[in-house]
Amino acid sequence: MTAWIGNFAAAALFLGLLGMGSERLVFWPFPSLDKIEVPASEAALSLVSLSLGTRRIGADLLFIRMLQYYGTPEFLEEKEEGGRAGEHEHHDADFGGGVYAELYPRAQRILSMDPSFRYAVLYAATALAFNLGRPEEATALLRSALDKDPRYWRYHYHLAAIAYQESREFGKLAGILAKIVDEERETPSMLKNMLAALYVKLGRLEEARRVYEMIRDSSQDPDYVRLAEKKLLLLEQAVPSQPR
Repeated sequence: MTAWIGNFAAAALFLGLLGMGSERLVFWPFPSLDKIEVPASEAALSLVSLSLGTRRIGADLLFIRMLQYYGTPEFLEEKEEGGRAGEHEHHDADFGGGVYAELYPRAQRILSMDPSFRYAVLYAATALAFNLGRPEEATALLRSALDKDPRYWRYHYHLAAIAYQESREFGKLAGILAKIVDEERETPSMLKNMLAALYVKLGRLEEARRVYEMIRDSSQDPDYVRLAEKKLLLLEQAVPSQPR
């Protein structure tokens, strides 16, 4: 899981999202008002955004709130009662895991408000399929996105990756994930981390090292940076790096 996103970080992310043009279809016709799902918990934000004609900005704000939701350790209240508020110990087997029952509906709301927000779809689908063990929801989200954006090939790649994961064809899964990581400018760190772990599972340690180095050097998430550094140290102990 990512660490708690503070107000400053959220503001910085928001500004960055405004410039994420490569993953938004600038010519996309936004859906009519009757096609947009507006739950009670997001009603004020959604209605203000729609009334001002700023659906894209509204979707950006919903995405930030989704990141905050997924970046907040679950059962935080229980941790506070135990005197360990805010601590979130990561274990490799369930890094980024949990329940997060609202992640799928939150992602669907973002998609319904702005069908061109590809990154939000890919982020949520990755988390649902590979971290939370809910491939059915990830597939449903991707198929909903494809209904609106049928020629976007990365959705097809993510669907293929989920299929290979479910069939336990890990070699093919690694190939699909590697193509996504190599060709997507904004690949979530969680997906890169999964690819690196998969390489380790397959005994392809040099390729795992390369991906962990990528995470260490480029990720904006300090939790994933620390995890990559830990994994690189373990790989160094197992197989010393070759001179370059």
